Amino acid sequence: MAQTSHLYLIGDKFLIFGLLNFNQITIDRFLAGYSLVALVAISACLQKFEFLNPITISFQLVAYVYWTYLISSLHAKLHRKDTNYPFGPKESMLGALIPFAYIFWNWCWIQKMSNWSGLSFKRSLLFGAIIAVASLFGYPDNLHKFPGYANLIALIVLFVSANYLNKRIALHQSITEATTNSHDVIIRDKTYYKYEAKIWLALALWGCVFGLIAPGFDQWYLAWFGMAPLLIFVGLSKNPPQAFYRGVFFGYAYNLVWSLFILSFSSAVWPENLRPFTALANAVVWLLYSLQQAALCGTFCFLVNWLPLRSGKWRLFAFLIVPLLWVLVFNKLGNALTSVAMPWTLIEYSQYKQNELMQCASLFGGIGISFLIVMSNVVVASLIASIIKRFELKSLAPGRKSLIVSSSITVFLIFGCLLYGNAHLESSTTCSEHKNKEVFSILQGNILFGLNEINPNKHWNCYLSLANSSAPGVCVWPEWSVPISISQNLPIFKRMDELAKKNNQDWIVGAVDSDNTGNEYNAACLLGKSGKTHLETYRKQYLVPFGEHSPSWLLNSPMGALCGTLTPRRKGYSAGREAAVFTSGENKVVPLICCELIAPELACSGVRKGGELLVDCSNTMWFQTKLLGDQSLAVCAMRAAENHRYFVFGTSSGPSAFIDWHGRILQKSALNQCCTLKNEVYYDSKLTPFSRWFR
Repeated sequence: MAQTSHLYLIGDKFLIFGLLNFNQITIDRFLAGYSLVALVAISACLQKFEFLNPITISFQLVAYVYWTYLISSLHAKLHRKDTNYPFGPKESMLGALIPFAYIFWNWCWIQKMSNWSGLSFKRSLLFGAIIAVASLFGYPDNLHKFPGYANLIALIVLFVSANYLNKRIALHQSITEATTNSHDVIIRDKTYYKYEAKIWLALALWGCVFGLIAPGFDQWYLAWFGMAPLLIFVGLSKNPPQAFYRGVFFGYAYNLVWSLFILSFSSAVWPENLRPFTALANAVVWLLYSLQQAALCGTFCFLVNWLPLRSGKWRLFAFLIVPLLWVLVFNKLGNALTSVAMPWTLIEYSQYKQNELMQCASLFGGIGISFLIVMSNVVVASLIASIIKRFELKSLAPGRKSLIVSSSITVFLIFGCLLYGNAHLESSTTCSEHKNKEVFSILQGNILFGLNEINPNKHWNCYLSLANSSAPGVCVWPEWSVPISISQNLPIFKRMDELAKKNNQDWIVGAVDSDNTGNEYNAACLLGKSGKTHLETYRKQYLVPFGEHSPSWLLNSPMGALCGTLTPRRKGYSAGREAAVFTSGENKVVPLICCELIAPELACSGVRKGGELLVDCSNTMWFQTKLLGDQSLAVCAMRAAENHRYFVFGTSSGPSAFIDWHGRILQKSALNQCCTLKNEVYYDSKLTPFSRWFR
């Protein structure tokens, strides 16, 4: 066989590999991939099939990254054969490594690659789906979520499929024009990047404006039309990667504005050696968090562009499909509690002061309000595309009949929700007379402390004094108000139980807990007048990523030395496994801890177990800013309205608050004050439709 010189595109540069046989090099590369899979299996066998050990994790990481490199090489090969091929090696390496987004990137470009190599559209779509599922099991962040052998099988599938594609591409020497979509053609030169840079800048500036919908800025009305420019530019994108980057710039700016409170982290949150660099550490967290959420926005835009929403019969249903994609990416999949994401910047929280609309949360939750907001933006984008007579917008403009139908349905749904909310508020004005009620007191101690500076005696003296001065009823002590293990200090908690009974009070106390295997938990317990023979304890289920918990695979990997948590223990806390319901007299209380308020599934789970009221114990001394306080109250209001339950939000340094079952804030405390907040709350045992169906 003749030997020729070949060029391999890596990034933006060409590397010359001399007079070598291309196919032989490719075979050697795939043999190297199979060897890495074999090393994963051998190292796990040597550790008695324990896959989460440093050596096996290292090989797994290298194997997955190496697979992305092989896919990058195949993209380069197709680029040399056809310059119209839409994916570049740079894009493939990036997309395969972005958390959550990698599933859709892999699906999209494997489908495109196999289709261009001669496989039929349906078969290439199925093939892409198989690779997407395999990458889900093989992705590093999921190593601790599935059995080790699942990751091993996934790596085998990935390398075999890459080898199969390589052979198909080698056999399919000429790519026909029939498989090429004209809208996918992009010539990436200086003119292209200059044009894109202007669009990125415009979207970033508008993303900053759109970020003002956040609670604390309270420009809630922007949510209903402010996403339309993004949707227009996504629709005009010539292929999914271009749409992805446009979405990232918009989402990055939006999240930077919403999460500005991160810059105000107290120095006490950081270990002592980082405290001189608090401003820098805060900025890094701010940028990285916003980037992660921006990747989800990019993924959403990627999917919108990938689906055939600009053609024929699909165009009519875009106003339903696009909102559905949004809630799937942001509310369910991309921000799942098992991921390292934190769904704090969801657009539905911007509406927390719109009382009529909030009542519909009891039907379809915040996720339904988010759906309505995106639906409104799709209709606005369609109207703009129809009104502006530009050739580029013709593909986005639906027909007159489709526009009338989608606009009418959207307006009908929004006004229907407002009418329902108004009627619900009026019919519930006298309901409180028929409900059980009780006096709750929130103890806000305003004690600041660092990771290794916890003084249990100081906490105890402060909160006992506040409890003794409170009225009979239920006292809510914030997270970590008694920072000792419940199970290891039972005599102390029994003594606290007696003191609570003496005051004719129940105490919901934030503490920590541990089990016989050495796992530690962020926890809360119920003490006092209810007369239980044993302590009712709740262990926090959702832990703050890299704050309270880091994935075990990451801690055990070579990068583990750089990772840890913001708890006294490097590996952080373990997660509780089930919801709990505390019994206060004849009433049931659902305990939540700190950021669990952002998880509607946890609140619903507790309510389905019989909970009649929601209580969150939170430590807010690290975030001394009004912006975070307003955003926390917005989230609490949404949980209250979704479940039609009073919400008691007890914090260490404010703002603490009482929120009624309509999501209205009844009373809140000031920031950074030691005080007691008292109010009457009402219990309700009926399940809302949202509480019943949401998981």
